[in-house]
Amino acid sequence: MSVLTISYDLHKEPSRQYVELEKALKAAGAWCHALESTWYVKTALQPRQMVAYLKPYLHAQDKIAVTPVALDRGWWTQGLSKEVLDWLREALTASAVA
Repeated sequence: MSVLTISYDLHKEPSRQYVELEKALKAAGAWCHALESTWYVKTALQPRQMVAYLKPYLHAQDKIAVTPVALDRGWWTQGLSKEVLDWLREALTASAVA
């Protein structure tokens, strides 16, 4: 299992809702919605597989980037809530041990 960062820019239309995208992200594994358009998901999926998994919930003009979180390079944040930081510490520490 690894932690993936999923960031996106969604093509917002009045008729377009992304509730199903959020449900799919939550179903992909342990998750943390860290920023408005950024999620962390602990999953067995590789980045390419995650994009394919989420594609049915995206509009053709939406943009998405999925990258693995690499602890060996360190990580730093500013302004994230304690809840998000606690989730990241636990998920990233568990991923490093596994």
